Amino acid sequence: MVSKHYKLHKRLKPKRSRLKKILKNRFFWVGILAFLFISAFFYAFLFSPLFEVRHVEFAGNQKIPTEELEPFVAQRIPGKLLFFQVNHLFFVDSQKMQEDMLGAFPAAEKVFVKKRLFDTVVVEVQERMEVALWCRKKSYEVEFSDAPKGNTTVTEQRFALDASGIIFDPKETDPPRLGEAGPPSGKEAESHVALFTPETKEETQLGQQVIHEELLESLLYFQREVDAFALFKTLGLRVSSLSVISPDQVNAKIQGGWQVYFNPRQSIDWQITKLRLVLDREIPAEKRTNLEYVDLRFGDQAYIKYR
Repeated sequence: MVSKHYKLHKRLKPKRSRLKKILKNRFFWVGILAFLFISAFFYAFLFSPLFEVRHVEFAGNQKIPTEELEPFVAQRIPGKLLFFQVNHLFFVDSQKMQEDMLGAFPAAEKVFVKKRLFDTVVVEVQERMEVALWCRKKSYEVEFSDAPKGNTTVTEQRFALDASGIIFDPKETDPPRLGEAGPPSGKEAESHVALFTPETKEETQLGQQVIHEELLESLLYFQREVDAFALFKTLGLRVSSLSVISPDQVNAKIQGGWQVYFNPRQSIDWQITKLRLVLDREIPAEKRTNLEYVDLRFGDQAYIKYR
């Protein structure tokens, strides 16, 4: 006869005794109190009016009206907390606001958004500095009902240009028209040189680079050095415009009614030296009124043409 052996199981403790043991554990209550304290702290931190953004300060903006900046910034102050928007100083996305402002305001070169305890956002704007006036001609086809073909209308667009070759401010009015003789006066003397680049059918937008920074630097250097000639200061002459004809030719229009052709790819200093020598030694005062251009583009030579 086979005997069967049965394993005796220990009697299970009731669940209520386990709960009592947990409730008697001091670490359990410490954890509960810590959780409640942390929850209360974060609730007070997130929803306390102490950190609610109430003030926005602007600095550095002169060309960009504060009236335009205020509503733009106000829309971007609320930050995201999960699926909610909260008006809280520490949830203001400074980096995103800076990027948005640079895209919306081309006249701003740099933007810094700072938070100041307890309820203030400070927006510092560094605006672009105008170094030249960029001009370009644009053609429009105008159709008339009584004409078989449309007429072409040419207009001139003008924008402020910064040292990086970026346009940022449209000019509604015509730039100062410098006379053919005599020194400029008043605002005309303080106006920036007009810069013309080859015509293009592509649309330009504010904030776009329209000329390479290195080329612009060379052109403005030529203009400054020529304007500093003793002869120019004596006669009240200056470079009124620079026209980029090709990568190898730029025409500088002189206020007296004549032009200087130079090559921006060659030594600018040597071409300036040639121009100074030619004006001092080769072109007497009585011939300057009939001067058409001086061409500096070819080696050691300077070619002079009269009308």
